[in-house]
Amino acid sequence: MGQQLIEYFPLNTLMLINGSFPMPVMITKKLFNAHHEKTTPTIQLKKKIRKFYHKRHFLFKKFDEGIILDEESWYSVVPEEVASYIAERLHKRIIDQKLPINKVIDGFCGSGGLAIQLASKFNNLLCIDLDPVKLENLKTNALIYQRTIETQLNNFLLVEYEYDENTILTLCPPWGGLNYHKKEVYDLETDMSPCLSDILKKAFSISCNIVLQLPKNVSISQLITIIQQQSQQLNFKRYSIEIEMIYINNQLSQLFVYFGQIVKCNYDAEIDCILKSQTNLDRKTIKEQGLIQTLQKLEINDQVNLLKQ
Repeated sequence: MGQQLIEYFPLNTLMLINGSFPMPVMITKKLFNAHHEKTTPTIQLKKKIRKFYHKRHFLFKKFDEGIILDEESWYSVVPEEVASYIAERLHKRIIDQKLPINKVIDGFCGSGGLAIQLASKFNNLLCIDLDPVKLENLKTNALIYQRTIETQLNNFLLVEYEYDENTILTLCPPWGGLNYHKKEVYDLETDMSPCLSDILKKAFSISCNIVLQLPKNVSISQLITIIQQQSQQLNFKRYSIEIEMIYINNQLSQLFVYFGQIVKCNYDAEIDCILKSQTNLDRKTIKEQGLIQTLQKLEINDQVNLLKQ
């Protein structure tokens, strides 16, 4: 019999549901608001990029102070408020659990949306990218935020580091351009280049602590299967996974996946508390009804759609 999964699904509060995936998984939700300023661009941009100019101050609050973005970065950079939240979340987890984290590596740093916020919380940060233009953008943008960041021009899949469980890897790999969302299901092996298996194979050779940015329309079952396959090959402990749905202006925008020591997952202490305070369902009822039926009863439609893929 396979491992039992306990999942947390957010509505207004966290809901605990029972499922059948082979690894413990939490699915959570974080909301952000972005203000769009529909003004005429003061810089020359292609038509397909202009809509991103309207939310430039959501991408970087200090955009008007000289932020530089290449074409791809306009639609791939992690917005400042989201990046700040992730950096603060990681830092708080380390402090609360007294984790001996001594290094953060941003493997696909781009023009620095996430890296700059990580640098505000972590002194030992290395940013890697294979695009020299993006690394120059990062250096310029970091100085605007009064940050000096160590960079390395390299392909993440080719970097050589000894395994260290006291390292965190943040990975925001390319999704293949602006058309990823047109697919009903984004395939993490055939639509992503490099594919997720190759990315995680390299990542897990460096550390067990992973933060991974992915499109909103991935298959959750495929994602968990890949993580399980790659982590088992390296004889990891049975770590938990958290999949955080990032909503911007009430629209599902992207997913952030957390794995390793950086995931807070104390199920035994939280199961009865959550069930008692947030639902009228007991464990037996949830188990008998099944995962999808229970979600539909609670009208948590986004999670139902994700898990049906």
